Amino acid sequence: MDKIVENFYKRIDDMKKEYNEDFLKEKLKSYHDKFNVTNLQILYDFSTYFEKFFTNVDLKKSENIVLVKNIAKMYLDDPYVNSISKDCYKSILNFKKFLLDNNMYENFLIKEFSVSFYIIMLFMPLGEIRNLELFETIQKLWLVVDNIVDNKSMNKKYKKLLKPLLSFLKDKIYLKPNVELFINQYSKNICIKLIQEVYDNKKLSDTEKIKFFEDARTLFMYSYSPKGIEYEKSQDTNNVLKMSIKKAYLSLSLFKNCFDPYKEDDKIYNLCFIAQISDDLQDLEEDIINEGNTIFTRETRKNRSIITMCLLDFIIENYEGTKYKYLFSIPVIDSILYNHYLLDPTFIKEIVKYKFVNFEKCDIKKMEKVFFNELIDKFLDEDLPDLYDVDVEKISKEEVISRMKKFYDAKEETNQLEPYLVSEV
Repeated sequence: MDKIVENFYKRIDDMKKEYNEDFLKEKLKSYHDKFNVTNLQILYDFSTYFEKFFTNVDLKKSENIVLVKNIAKMYLDDPYVNSISKDCYKSILNFKKFLLDNNMYENFLIKEFSVSFYIIMLFMPLGEIRNLELFETIQKLWLVVDNIVDNKSMNKKYKKLLKPLLSFLKDKIYLKPNVELFINQYSKNICIKLIQEVYDNKKLSDTEKIKFFEDARTLFMYSYSPKGIEYEKSQDTNNVLKMSIKKAYLSLSLFKNCFDPYKEDDKIYNLCFIAQISDDLQDLEEDIINEGNTIFTRETRKNRSIITMCLLDFIIENYEGTKYKYLFSIPVIDSILYNHYLLDPTFIKEIVKYKFVNFEKCDIKKMEKVFFNELIDKFLDEDLPDLYDVDVEKISKEEVISRMKKFYDAKEETNQLEPYLVSEV
């Protein structure tokens, strides 16, 4: 792991020396030619009309079900990814219900949970997910604990809820004969309810459960204990990435129970490395606001772009075919587009030429705010899984765009008529 980090920093230093406008243009052209990801071009065409479609679509109409399912199949064009989409959606519904049942519902928690499931494709090189229930439980536990620790308002309201979990892990209750008594004692605690979900998971053996909690204990003490938090904040630039990758590896030690087959070899560090830097890029704005310590936060916009290109080089060198297609298109390019104003303007200007997303018509951050503040209940509807669990006619990309455009045109016509409608009233 140390060697991977050391080589990556050397790569960054070398690229800083070479970086100029011509170098940048050639680099980005090589990425476009190398990946040749057709679904990114589809995303651009969708994005021209997506905002109006997204805000106005009635998801329960049969013609719109056909349209939505075709969009999903075009963008997420891998059979395995398509096969788990419904289960992932149900997991988000489960998390929403779980938060409501425990009086902890927050829109931003749903957002983070949804994004986490969106990037499960990052784990494709490990194999297919065979234990989605455990994957869901790990995400719930991580989001609850992480936000209680790091989010000031949640920390103030819910900090005491972490005490039973801390005791369970720190004192290794999971190895003691009174474990059932302990869980019953705190059965109403949200963290212990998630511990119970691990025990209830029928795909985990007793030995695997003990190993799971051993790994969870190591991660918890490293990431959330006062000593661990202070250690993280104190790291200098050269050590922050090593620390981040170690945390990613500890996290992956939990997630590996969800995959079959799973082979633990040197490549696992590469995946941890990609996962952590992709996550840091996605959370860049939040980390800057919260004074987080990542490889990006202390850097200039130009250097952030250089780090991103070094990450793309790393992916190309270590993965190929479908695997790097999703490693690239899902967590990395979307993170670039999401945080484009925090990266080098020249870098973004060149990316725009390749038409990944129509920035003039589709502001990803704006859409996120609209979705999670205004439309979330419309999209997280208990009836939708059954409605969408049907085969639909396959329509061409041109027909998809045409049908999406109708939402855009209809909205434009309404906007033009509104002054007349008001005056008549």
